Amino acid sequence: MPKLINLDKMPSRFRRPDRKTLPPWEPGRSSRRILEILDTYRYLTTDLVGLVYAAENPSGRGKWHVRQELSKLWKYGYVERFYRPAEWGSNQFVYALGVDGARLVIEPGDWPDERRRVYNVARQKSDYEHALAVALFHVLWRVGSPSRADLFDTISVWQDKQGDRDRVVNEFKAQVGEDEVSVQPDLTILYGHRKGYTRPLFVEVERTHKNVARLRRRLAAYGYLLSAKGEGAVDQVFQREHGITPQRGMALFVCADTGAAERLRALAKTVVSADTELWFTSIERLLERKPRTKADGTPHLDRHGQPQKHDVPISPEAFFARDILVALDGKRGKLVV
Repeated sequence: MPKLINLDKMPSRFRRPDRKTLPPWEPGRSSRRILEILDTYRYLTTDLVGLVYAAENPSGRGKWHVRQELSKLWKYGYVERFYRPAEWGSNQFVYALGVDGARLVIEPGDWPDERRRVYNVARQKSDYEHALAVALFHVLWRVGSPSRADLFDTISVWQDKQGDRDRVVNEFKAQVGEDEVSVQPDLTILYGHRKGYTRPLFVEVERTHKNVARLRRRLAAYGYLLSAKGEGAVDQVFQREHGITPQRGMALFVCADTGAAERLRALAKTVVSADTELWFTSIERLLERKPRTKADGTPHLDRHGQPQKHDVPISPEAFFARDILVALDGKRGKLVV
């Protein structure tokens, strides 16, 4: 797994202290903003929280401040912290919004609808890799999209199973053979282009290797939703939620590595028609570190004479530098590199 998701060194304290033994403290403006960030992205490492926070405060406090605030919020019970063994490197914790923290950032009138989601997020999960990979893409989108503000606006971002018990917002019905298949993308992003149209982007994070039959079924479902036959099913959802009828959408599959993306792309060619707009990329490509350059464009060299990489392994424009939404719009079925 790329290093971005294995960032935090394991803090020394495992058990939360009794709040009664701590001096009185209430979250201030910085702490409340961190709570809002966790509410938006669900599960984050310290560095991912810091990335969003620093993007909003480019000349202000940074990662060290976020680390201190998270520690304080955890001690006072406003956030939950879950132990996550790293696949390699340092072990770490994953942070999520706690119930007490949610009450500070969610409007009282919205609490009945949000309560179930908050309690589910605050529970221990058996695996955080997929949730962190989805959060990573979501963060890169939010941090990177201002670099394309002259071209498009983000209208909405829906997460997996977003909605309430009566209606899942992020759910689309596809017809695969004689069966109706429910598709709930990891992220559904609706954006409006300056040319006057809107388009949905369905994002699926494929970290694990599902069996071929399941993959074929999922690809076939997207083949339906991204075709003329499935436009009505997609339009129905966006009409209900936004009163918008978008243009035909596209789907992006984010795999663990480029090899997996290539294999999934090859499988897709045997399942969907050639004009289906499916894209394939990998986490390692999104996190690719770029050489540091001088003012004249030449790279900085380390003591071994090799080009130095950026100190921070996340480029806010990592996704957008590839022009997926602009230059590649209309070129179908290409592996994003």
